[in-house]
Formats: sequence, structure tokens, C-alpha cells
Amino acid sequence: MFFMINLPDFSGTLYGYARVSTEEQNLNLQLDALRDAGIPDIRIFRDKVSGTAKIKPGLARVRNVMREGDALVVWRLDRVGRGMVSTVAFVEDLAKDKIRFRSLSESAIDTTTPEGRMLLGFMAVLAQHERDMISARTTEGIKAAKARGVQFGRKHSILGCPARFKRFVAMWKAGDIPDGVLSARQITDELNAVKSKMKPIKSHTSYQNWKGLGFPGFDQKAMERV
Repeated sequence: MFFMINLPDFSGTLYGYARVSTEEQNLNLQLDALRDAGIPDIRIFRDKVSGTAKIKPGLARVRNVMREGDALVVWRLDRVGRGMVSTVAFVEDLAKDKIRFRSLSESAIDTTTPEGRMLLGFMAVLAQHERDMISARTTEGIKAAKARGVQFGRKHSILGCPARFKRFVAMWKAGDIPDGVLSARQITDELNAVKSKMKPIKSHTSYQNWKGLGFPGFDQKAMERV
């Protein structure tokens, strides 16, 4: 059944967006709904990617094409975002450019109406609460992990290479480092001589910097694991 979307004071262009997660799925249901809404095929952008994908080429293209006063129509709200946070962020981004948004399945999600804008406001509050809760859980998790002795941050180029680290421990136990008979350059050459697919240590200063920080990430427990 054909129906036109009534957008008060609307003088822009209607665009549609349809997405399915895999190549095996088809877009027919969404395309039919968007066509019934009065959107021609030439202005319906499509994707076959997961909702969790960071890059959705079709969505990016329609976003670049739309201008102030235009409107984006989708079959269902979850076509543009995986969860509330990402969906609200996308619709808010449209609103900043004065682009309207309408979901055909969730008729209340319609930024062309006062009610729809109010509902989006409520959703934004809930999305912010979700972001705050995730941030709080992440912070508490990091604190708990640090209390257990977990090291955060990028591993040193020696720690990140098992074969190189094994050689480092052997040299440590032999008394060659940190203040043994070998210089920083000689130690670096020894470690780079180990067969590994990882890139070699660029300079002996990498080792010196690590030593200057007190060899973070290297301790008795680390020696026992080798």
C-alpha cells in the first residue's frame, strides 16, 4: 500500500537507508517499505554489513549527500545503530545539521514532530546514563586489575617478543644486565639476534629508556614464566 510521509513545512528531499547484516539476507522488505513511503530507488542507499561494523559505506554516502532541510527515512531504528547509544548519537548528529529523521516501524521516532523530538530527548538521557555506567564499570575494572598487579599500557619491545624476552631473562640471570659486562648497544644487538617475526629494536636507546623507568612489566614473576 502506497503512503506518503507527511512532513510539516518540509521542502527538502527524502532519502532512504536499508541495511541487512549478511549477503545471504535480502533487502526486499525494507526497500518495499521505503518505496511505499514515496522514496525512489535512486535515493535509497543500501548496506550489507553487520550492525556492529564501524564502517557502513551506504550510510556514509547518504550522510554526505543530505543537506539542511532533507530527511532520512529507515524501516526500523536499529538499521542505523546497534544499540541506543550509537543510534541516538547518529540521530543527534543529523539534527545538528537540521536533517530530519523518521523510522517507519517506530512511528514515534520522528524528529519532524514535537512528540518525536521529546522522545529522542528521553532516549538521549538514557543513552548518556548508559555511557556513564560503562565508563564507571571500566574505571572500577582498571582499578581492580591494577590492585592485582596487572600492567597497563603498551608493552616494551622486549616484553612483547617472547623469544627476545626469553633471551633477556637468560642474560639477566647470567649477570650481564642491568649493570653487567655488556653495554646497552651490545645488549640490544644480542636481543635483535634472536629469531623473531617481530621488528627489531630500533635503537639501544629503547633499552636505555626501559632501564631508566625501572624495567616496568619485568619482575620475578615474569622471570618465572619464561
